[in-house]
Amino acid sequence: LGAPGGDAALSPAGDRVAVTAGDAVIVHALADGAPLARLDAGAGALRVRWSDAVLAARQGGEVAIRCWDARTLAPLGVVGAGCPEHAVVGDRLLTYGYARLDVHALGDGAPRLVASRPTDYRDAHVASPDRALLFVAAMKDRPAELVRLADGETVATCAGATAAAFAPDGARVATCHPDGVVIRTVPELREVARLPAGAVIRVVWSARGDALAFADAADTLVLADRDGHERVRRGRDADGNLRTGYAWPVFTEDGARLVVRATGRPLLVLATADGAEVARLGGHAVDHVGQLVVPGGRRIATHATVSPSQDLVIKLWTPDGAPIATCAGHVGTSWWHVVASPRGGWLCSVSQGDPRPRLWRSDDGAPGGALPGHAGLVRATVFTSDDDAVVTLDDAGTLAAWDVAPAS
Repeated sequence: LGAPGGDAALSPAGDRVAVTAGDAVIVHALADGAPLARLDAGAGALRVRWSDAVLAARQGGEVAIRCWDARTLAPLGVVGAGCPEHAVVGDRLLTYGYARLDVHALGDGAPRLVASRPTDYRDAHVASPDRALLFVAAMKDRPAELVRLADGETVATCAGATAAAFAPDGARVATCHPDGVVIRTVPELREVARLPAGAVIRVVWSARGDALAFADAADTLVLADRDGHERVRRGRDADGNLRTGYAWPVFTEDGARLVVRATGRPLLVLATADGAEVARLGGHAVDHVGQLVVPGGRRIATHATVSPSQDLVIKLWTPDGAPIATCAGHVGTSWWHVVASPRGGWLCSVSQGDPRPRLWRSDDGAPGGALPGHAGLVRATVFTSDDDAVVTLDDAGTLAAWDVAPAS
């Protein structure tokens, strides 16, 4: 299906799949792959998204987003001229990129423009958990804005925020700045606490929303509660010398543990409550190791992130750092990606030079089998929501679906 390097999207009902193919989007029945419709995408279709209201694809050439009715596939027109990216948030279609973000209302008929905002970054926006508000990052001399998606009106502003993350309950938002992180109320954007640091581009909240963590550009790690009381600040000694570099902290699903990558050292597992070190996850042959917290909070998976690397194993750990298993068997030059199923029952791994994705049971690391049939590198791997199947897409445009219970 599709074309090399293409994109695909499932219909909300899960019965159809839209695949980009040159200057068209082809819609297939998911059950047997039979083509149902060919949709003209103008000068080349690149990315496709499917929501309850609209099927949308980026078209090349003049760069815009072409839309069709999600149910009937009737054409709805072209929006977002000059915007190379798009996303669907609730009943709103966002088109963005280069210097502008547009918000379009979805419903009967063509998407309707309700707001347009200048923005400096392609992905410098984030929706609130209830999808009612959109945080738009600051641009040059313009402040960051909190925009109401219903009508596109600005609710509040704050200066200098280049990124943000909402707490799970939507009552707080942490904004990233060149000099640290600020915790604010929603929707007022009133400052609750300020966590000084170097430049920060990403902050994460625990699932319960009682803690947040980030690493700044100087690789200093900060863990704090939702009111801004610091629990951990690690990275530099009393003289300001960097002890070790920290990056990309991730909370376990229950929020009780924080897993942190540390340059040149084993990954650290910290207790969220007080920042105490719980464990160090080592045993890999390289210094650069990535972490994947398996859904359900039962396991942490670690793997090498450098290329080339002969360390083609996955190590499974409990959230308290006890080793569970080592998953070995890949061939190739380096990892491409490792993903977990939504319910946490399986891992699927892909390495460069090995066209066979491999399944692993996350509870005990038992192999679920290699998936044959691909000729090129498998670039995308997606599990179904019930953990019963995995879909793989390779460089040659082959889309394959596999049962994983039992793996076959």
